[in-house]
Formats: sequence, structure tokens, C-alpha cells
Amino acid sequence: MRSESKMPFTITTNVDQLLESWSSTDNVFIGPGCYQLEIDKYIQNERDIRSLLLLIDILEDKIKEFGEKVPAEFVNKIANFGTDIFFDQHKSQMLEALHKFKILLTGSNSEFLIEWDNE
Repeated sequence: MRSESKMPFTITTNVDQLLESWSSTDNVFIGPGCYQLEIDKYIQNERDIRSLLLLIDILEDKIKEFGEKVPAEFVNKIANFGTDIFFDQHKSQMLEALHKFKILLTGSNSEFLIEWDNE
């Protein structure tokens, strides 16, 4: 598994707070396909970015274990909204979204992302 090379791993306090904020549908879910991520509020430095990138890597590895679709049960579990709001999702679309999220986190620093993905 790719993420093992990046261990030891600790979630930063800021990333932990970000994930906690995402677990509330009141704070995050505005409407279908609309989320208020509040990344700038919680992700303050490179350590936070690396922490979140590692979580994304772990999630990507898990998603790759599924077939063409990722079961709703898994999607709802990782969404952690306390209620089931998602259906089965296409694996390719989820992986693409995670890749775009990585780009969002690393900004225009594509060399950082390439280096990260090759670690």
C-alpha cells in the first residue's frame, strides 16, 4: 500500500477539526453537489496539507479495492453525516474527485503533488 511509505502518521489538530466540521450536514451540505469545505479555515500549513494528503491516499487505496462501483454503505460511512444520503458511486468518479481535491490542496504547486504521489 502506497501510504505505508509515508508512515508514521498523525492527523494534525487542524485536519481533525476540519473532518469534524464536515461530519455535520448543517455545516457542510448546502444542496445536491454543494459543500462548504472551509479548507482555508482549517488547513494552515504544509504539515496540515501533508496530513490531509495522506488521508486521501488511504481513502484512494480503499476505494481501489472495490469493483466498478463503491457501495453506498462505504460512501455513507466515510461521509459520516449520521444518516444515509448517498447511493452507490462510480469508483472512477470518486478517484477523479479525490485527485482534483489533491490539486486544490497543493494549488499551483504541481511539483509538490507529483513528488507526493511518487513517495
